Amino acid sequence: MLSLIFSWASIVHKMLSCTADHAVIYLGSRLFAAGQAYIALSRGQSLDGIRIEEFDYSKLTGRVPCNGEALDEMIRLSDIS
Repeated sequence: MLSLIFSWASIVHKMLSCTADHAVIYLGSRLFAAGQAYIALSRGQSLDGIRIEEFDYSKLTGRVPCNGEALDEMIRLSDIS
């Protein structure tokens, strides 16, 4: 017997007026619209309910990070998961 867990998916722009208890948010290289990452991250009720997939720093800021240590730490953390 298999137990099933229902799940739903939604695009970021559909979530503009909504909040979510739990969310898996893709912030990788295929993120395309300006402000999309902010909208996605701000829909969560708390940080405990948010899981980030494929984090690409340049998609949040539009530029390459200037702090090399921070970039190294992001790479290290992505290798762990």
